[in-house]
Amino acid sequence: MKRFWERLREYANNKVREHYMNTVRHDRKCVRCNTWTSEVGGAAKLEQDDDYDYMTCKKCGYVSKWDCRGMLPILAKRNEQQEDNPQ
Repeated sequence: MKRFWERLREYANNKVREHYMNTVRHDRKCVRCNTWTSEVGGAAKLEQDDDYDYMTCKKCGYVSKWDCRGMLPILAKRNEQQEDNPQ
């Protein structure tokens, strides 16, 4: 019976990820808790300036800075102050 529930969860996660990717067209991974944004329904907050995006993870609250000038978003800088003071 456990195997059935694992398959059901995997199927549901794939559907959520597919819907998220069709809507947003990209996926990012939190550098602190290694959670993909599609797994939790997106980032808690995504702020943008001219060249960078600041993503707040919905799961752990970590803020990461992303360079979005190229074809793919890449991590520009980890916020070391948050790393020293985990919640």
